[in-house]
Amino acid sequence: MTPHDVSIRSLGGVCVITLGQDIDTAVADRIEAEIFARTTPSAPLVVDLTGVGFLDSAGVRLMDRLIGRHRRAGSTAVIVAPDTSGPWFTLRMCEFPAEHLMSSLRDAVAAVVDPGQHS
Repeated sequence: MTPHDVSIRSLGGVCVITLGQDIDTAVADRIEAEIFARTTPSAPLVVDLTGVGFLDSAGVRLMDRLIGRHRRAGSTAVIVAPDTSGPWFTLRMCEFPAEHLMSSLRDAVAAVVDPGQHS
């Protein structure tokens, strides 16, 4: 995975990370290190997996670590995975909490900006 496959931007005060390549054991640790180096856990976070076709257990673990990092800092984080995608299927098969999954970027940003409205 190259730095071009990890896009980080701010959208309405929310840190939006867009991943553009499959996430597996070979790349998950590098992605995590890059995200941790370029973001702060106190900012609301959205991880957009719309462009990701495959997510293995290392990818699920990465998503869990990102959510946990933000929760411990008193912030919120959600994952965007369209409900017809491979990542959505993998996350749900692993019983990833549904409240941390959104099907669109718009819904995800709204959920982290005003978590009480989307819980």
